[in-house]
Amino acid sequence: MNINNIIIDTDIGDDIDDIWAVVYALINPQFKVRAISVTSGNVDYKAKLVAKILKELNQTDVLIIKGKAILNGCNAQQRWLNDFTDYEGEITNEYNLAYQTLFNKYNDITIFELGPINDLANFIKSFNNKEKINLIMMGGAYKKGYLGEDKPEAEANLIYSYSAFNELIKSIKITLLPLDVCRSLIINKELYQELLKSKKKNIKLLLDNYHIWQSDYLGGAKKFNLLESTSVLFDIVVPLYYLYGNLFKVENLKIKSNEKGCLIEGEKEIKIATLVNENELMNRYVADLLRY
Repeated sequence: MNINNIIIDTDIGDDIDDIWAVVYALINPQFKVRAISVTSGNVDYKAKLVAKILKELNQTDVLIIKGKAILNGCNAQQRWLNDFTDYEGEITNEYNLAYQTLFNKYNDITIFELGPINDLANFIKSFNNKEKINLIMMGGAYKKGYLGEDKPEAEANLIYSYSAFNELIKSIKITLLPLDVCRSLIINKELYQELLKSKKKNIKLLLDNYHIWQSDYLGGAKKFNLLESTSVLFDIVVPLYYLYGNLFKVENLKIKSNEKGCLIEGEKEIKIATLVNENELMNRYVADLLRY
């Protein structure tokens, strides 16, 4: 089995989907997560949230990198954190230096981008070996918007980082996974019941956080009945694409983001996923959660 070096850049701690994506990447033996960087909002809270997840999963060797605190967040998982302070792993504020060190140490790193891309773009701007960077990002909308919207609309990650995104696509290899291929990624019915019956530690961690998020999250993400399904797990599309890319239709398209965070025609051609076999993808995701 090939082990793939991964860095995750995430705005974890607001919408719940980041936690489902991060935990999946951490427990999957096909990934070796070398670092997790946290961006946007209260990065101290976000770093602590990642630290507790790593502690629970016995993976405190993963470096935690704090980006800049730019946007306000709702700190939805604060109740799960409680008074957690017992963390023996490494946490650094030196975002650019940490990324530089990781790329010097490993020749084959893929970055999973789960949030606004501002901090990462700032590092890449000054990085001399841009050809080494392989980035997979959840963001934008090509032909479809959020659940129920059959036309493209502004997507949150690009709303807050459209300028950085437009600069980034000029210089690095990027695969974009828009709402078209993740707006319906919900665990429901029989698959969700399998998770509720499971006694695995990683699944308990996910469900405990999901239940708290259902009551404490104050943002705009849509909630569903927690006894019947998850919410939309947008960000899990990133690690799933890496492993199961054969389930996606990928096109080379010339696009960019406008100032409202909407994808429009551009000059730079990038890889963008436009279709996915959702049922099979979710079957594999839940099977992996139960397996590992």
